[in-house]
Amino acid sequence: MAVGTRLAEAAKRAREIFRQRPAARRVNAITSAQLSGDGAATVVRMRGHNVVVDGPPSTGGDDVDPTPGDLICGALGACLTMNYAKHAPTFGVELTEITVNVESDVDLGSSAGLDVDTPPGFSALRFEAMLTTDSPEDRVRELVEFAEAHSPSLDDLTRGLSVEGGLTINRLG
Repeated sequence: MAVGTRLAEAAKRAREIFRQRPAARRVNAITSAQLSGDGAATVVRMRGHNVVVDGPPSTGGDDVDPTPGDLICGALGACLTMNYAKHAPTFGVELTEITVNVESDVDLGSSAGLDVDTPPGFSALRFEAMLTTDSPEDRVRELVEFAEAHSPSLDDLTRGLSVEGGLTINRLG
């Protein structure tokens, strides 16, 4: 049984809508994060969904929920998985199982305030896609190349992205 058929159908509908109404392609999303106590547990609100993010005990967390880095890796894996599925029919590929493993390397010293010369984030990310199919290998490779070239999360992590910060100070009393 093929996986992701609903994704592929939705992608086909979206392409048609975007051709007819290009303005529909542009979206703005707001995500909010709020520390919920004296540990690392942080409630993240996005599009009406709540996710709790935590950290390991070595960073002040309880290790009950995923870390921010886990969410980045999970977002990449999920985005690639969905992209392989939704574009598979375009390449005549039927996928019966899709798994993407993402592996990360990070030096926690910098985020702890020790190393000023070491970046505080990932030093490397690696992913491996495992696709189960009877489709010809050349078609699967074309699908993978296309899906990866059109993955928003992979693009966000590999392209220089403009990120701006702001500050609001609220006074007590």
